[in-house]
Amino acid sequence: MNIRTILKRIPHDDLLELIMRLIQSNKKAQEKALNFLENKGYLNDEELAQKHYNEYREKFAEAIDIISEFNMYGGGPEDDEDRAYENMEQVLSLLEEGKLPDECREEMIHELMEQYLEGNSGFDDAIWDWIERIACEEAHWRLVLSYLKQSNSKYDQSLMLDIYRHKLGDEETYEQMRIQQLTYGSDYLDYAQFLEQKGEKKKALEIAEKGLREGEGFLGALYEYVFEQYEQMGEKEKRCNY
Repeated sequence: MNIRTILKRIPHDDLLELIMRLIQSNKKAQEKALNFLENKGYLNDEELAQKHYNEYREKFAEAIDIISEFNMYGGGPEDDEDRAYENMEQVLSLLEEGKLPDECREEMIHELMEQYLEGNSGFDDAIWDWIERIACEEAHWRLVLSYLKQSNSKYDQSLMLDIYRHKLGDEETYEQMRIQQLTYGSDYLDYAQFLEQKGEKKKALEIAEKGLREGEGFLGALYEYVFEQYEQMGEKEKRCNY
């Protein structure tokens, strides 16, 4: 049986009825039909915008539901996890291609950061990667900060420092916070490099040396930084002492 031959002899109204029944009975079929119409150029600007927005609402809501459930139970099925990643990739592609209104960005940040603060889904790193792709204005990063301020996590504090320094260019706030948060070798290195960029090389070296005495965790990168500073200064003896 050749269904193509049969379809050719069906009257227009019956063919339209068949298509509508297939679309109404299967959401995937409706999605494929709309994609076909878009690719063929049959949708006007208003219809395209509505199609993309509906895709966003559906895919993003499903992704958030999955992440929320993972937060509740500390994980979940691999198929659900894969679907959440696929949905978010589709949504972010729409966003980056300019197919969604800008207000979607704030809505996404709100929803994702609420799930991020739950911290029990296993999606934390992925959520932060998505936030990096969504936030593109100062207001967006200020919104992210408003959520991070609710966390007592040292890692989240480091994210705040990164936002102040690299996203907002607020060096004063960064330095005030950085001085209060010098625990690990990486903290001291970050601050020393910041001071060096400001032209305060002497103070940068002092901070780095303090980090070698008082810093916790891995100090290899900090030692390397101090070695390089002494080498540039021609202080070979001090370099050897370290």
